[in-house]
Amino acid sequence: MPNLEFKINPDVYLAQMHQQTTASLGELRNTLRALDDGSFAQRASLPRPQSVVSFQINQQHDVDEEAIHQACASCFLGLVRALITFIDRIVAVQRLLGQTIQIPGTITSLDELQTFLDNQLEETYTNVARDTRLTNPAKLNSLGIASDFVKNAALSYFSLRRALEHHNGISDKDIHLLYSKLTILAGKKEITQLPYFAEEGAQISMKLDDSGRTFPMGDRVQLTEHDIEQIFFTIQSVIGPQIRQTVGPA
Repeated sequence: MPNLEFKINPDVYLAQMHQQTTASLGELRNTLRALDDGSFAQRASLPRPQSVVSFQINQQHDVDEEAIHQACASCFLGLVRALITFIDRIVAVQRLLGQTIQIPGTITSLDELQTFLDNQLEETYTNVARDTRLTNPAKLNSLGIASDFVKNAALSYFSLRRALEHHNGISDKDIHLLYSKLTILAGKKEITQLPYFAEEGAQISMKLDDSGRTFPMGDRVQLTEHDIEQIFFTIQSVIGPQIRQTVGPA
């Protein structure tokens, strides 16, 4: 078989991450709006359709605040899982770039060749994802990302994820959560809510700043919807594209 050159399109993985993070944010908003209008408790008390045995749930009003924190934490974990999967995919792509792959002589059609190559890529990704010797920070650092902000923001998400998943939301160190904040200005005044009535002739503009907040050691982490929106934006619009760039054009 003659030498063939194959190209991998990492934009597919970036699009998958966007889809996964969007689904997580959508689920959070559905939950929070249901808590806002009271339909969450109402639906929670409804038994499964056609169920013979059902269990009554008496929803207390004071659990709403805890439900908000739990929903935000769950959404955050979904966002970070999508980011980690994307990092694993890009690490796998990096490992295959420039590599020579021996094509089995039993392959006789383009469909068989496509399946073989897809399997090679999937196997490489699986090896990366299952390698317990590789930590998420190590995978991130291996990508060669130029931006310190991107690296530090992703590392802060890993630290927060570890606190939420393994330490009941209480960190053993200060966590400096980083994200990019998109601000809309009317002249020099920030627009913080709608409707907003700008002064006549005021120029509407946007700016992107490095921002964040700190969760002190020993305190329980309680994320807000605002935090989640900033993290979502940062992963989709800043971190994701920077990671994508580490493997060059498609």
